[in-house]
Amino acid sequence: MIAVAKRISRLIFQPILDFIYPPTCVSCGNLITDDVQHVCTNCWDSIIRVTRTHELYFETKGKLLRSGHVAELASAFVFEKEGAFQHIAHSMKYEGMPSLGVKLGKRVGEVMRQWNVSADCIIRI
Repeated sequence: MIAVAKRISRLIFQPILDFIYPPTCVSCGNLITDDVQHVCTNCWDSIIRVTRTHELYFETKGKLLRSGHVAELASAFVFEKEGAFQHIAHSMKYEGMPSLGVKLGKRVGEVMRQWNVSADCIIRI
């Protein structure tokens, strides 16, 4: 019964809210017109992806391996100050958008599968 009420409420009120407060990208502020929520495709695509040949990957992996605390490293994104990734992370942490964390986690998981890396824990660096 509650699920039906929520669904009906969403069908009725969401279009009204979208008209009053159009959905915009948390990074660039542009109107989101496709089925992507919170972040436009251009901003997702603008985030630099880490590869195993990326200089930052080698540097960070070397430091962590020398510390003896990790055996392997997988990283999906490069953090750039005032870049799309920072806007997404801040929206997730400070503006109550945990769904962005799920999307980021899925992308990190894809990298881990591609690189054949398993994890006992995942941390942000």
